Amino acid sequence: MRKVFGILLLAGIFTVTACGPSRSDRAAEQARLDSIAEAYEQARLDSIAEVEAAAAAAAAAARQQQLQTKAQEEKQPTGRTEEGRRLRETQIEEQRQEDGRRERGDQVEEEEREEDGRRRRGD
Repeated sequence: MRKVFGILLLAGIFTVTACGPSRSDRAAEQARLDSIAEAYEQARLDSIAEVEAAAAAAAAAARQQQLQTKAQEEKQPTGRTEEGRRLRETQIEEQRQEDGRRERGDQVEEEEREEDGRRRRGD
């Protein structure tokens, strides 16, 4: 009986090793896994490159906006040039005229109130 069990044991061991994956199957599986890993790595690198490109584009756009803003500010008169001085003087004169209109309006309102008060009293 021992001999029979020994033979069955050996037969089982041979069966298990014979039914397992062969070297070519293991190589094919390893190649498939390597291919998947390579695809994931490439996708990761592509994603990183895409993010870096977007960041570079955003930085370039911000820089361009900054340059445009600076150019616009340089075009506007600051009071240092003759044109800027004239513009400032015009603005000051307009403000004075507006203040005068308000002041005259206040005087007219005050005179109207006095007139109304005299009428009510019968003067």
